[in-house]
Amino acid sequence: MKQRFAIIAISMMGIATACATLLGHFKSWNDLEQQSSDIIVAVCTSIITTTNSVKRVVVSEGAVHSRIQVISVLKGTNTPGFFYLDSFRKLNPGDRFLLFANHRNGDYSRYIAWENYRFVPICESFQTDSLRNLSVDAQIRAVLSNRLTALEETMKTEQEEKARILTAFDSPPQ
Repeated sequence: MKQRFAIIAISMMGIATACATLLGHFKSWNDLEQQSSDIIVAVCTSIITTTNSVKRVVVSEGAVHSRIQVISVLKGTNTPGFFYLDSFRKLNPGDRFLLFANHRNGDYSRYIAWENYRFVPICESFQTDSLRNLSVDAQIRAVLSNRLTALEETMKTEQEEKARILTAFDSPPQ
């Protein structure tokens, strides 16, 4: 009986290990570029939902499945078009982003990007035409520069809001 339990336990551990998704830690943009078979600019067109009347995001084992439109290919063999995306990041329709991913062909052509650092949000005002005729490194830097500017603006606005809210604690309640 103990031997049977041990065999079942070891088998279960093996299955769990085989099914686990290994998530990496961010090391550098250079490493990320090398580890990604594809680097694309895309927009989320929809999230995959259930077919019943109650719309729910399909999450299988933590993965969120989205439909995306590739606008520009910085690295990889695909052309712009519609694809599926498997990630742990819940996107909303209209979200634009630079994506460091790996492409898989199978029943459906899809991109895989589990780690959140593989997504760099892009402002709606960013013109992807400005990336033409630039090297891949220069394209990535242009998008990262745009994101940094957007983050700085957001942080400034949030610091101003924080300062306003803190004034409520400076004076005693009336």
